[in-house]
Amino acid sequence: MIISNEDSKLNNINVYLISLIPIVLITGPALSNIIVSLICLIFLFIIFKKKKINYFLFHPLAYFFYFWCLYLIVRSLLSTNPLLSLEGSLFYWRYIIFALSIWHTLEHKPKLLKYFFITLSFSFILLIIDGYFQYYYGVNLIGYKYLNDQGYRISSFFGEELILGSFLSRLFPIFFGLALLLHSKQNKFIYFAFIIFILVDILIYLSGERTALFYMLLSAITMVIFLRK
Repeated sequence: MIISNEDSKLNNINVYLISLIPIVLITGPALSNIIVSLICLIFLFIIFKKKKINYFLFHPLAYFFYFWCLYLIVRSLLSTNPLLSLEGSLFYWRYIIFALSIWHTLEHKPKLLKYFFITLSFSFILLIIDGYFQYYYGVNLIGYKYLNDQGYRISSFFGEELILGSFLSRLFPIFFGLALLLHSKQNKFIYFAFIIFILVDILIYLSGERTALFYMLLSAITMVIFLRK
């Protein structure tokens, strides 16, 4: 697909917006939803402007999502409360647009990986510093207390939402994968990734999120199996 200067600028905007996602996720769902919507709108504008509607129909990535959406809709129709169930599954296709938006941006702007890794690393370092600060001093950097209604739980900037471990465990495989992809020949980055892994693993344990700890265990097993060095 030939990209004009205008489309190239729009793709650059999407690079910056996608790169911001790890940081804005820390602030809550409102800002992240706005950014995701903007990413999708920019992508749709480029696609419809170029009249590349077949991008949705024949893209390899789309087939999997179409099958998954169809599966969810069928399950919803067979549930005890189809209307209630369809509220979540019927509009699952918006994730297809978001996934294709990222794929399209990567095709034309590979630098996205570099910028995304930088912001993801910054988010991890920020949460690690803040999480340990909250554990040792009772409050985090903006005043959220270690002791809440559910006992002693580390939440960092997430406050009442106890999802610190969930955030770290789900994004760590992406962080480590990008570290290997972008800096496999630079040992200092690999050491950096392993230090982050140890700090994150301990922090998740301290947060008390057992599911997140299980995900990190899976990440560790995967690393041991697939890494040759």
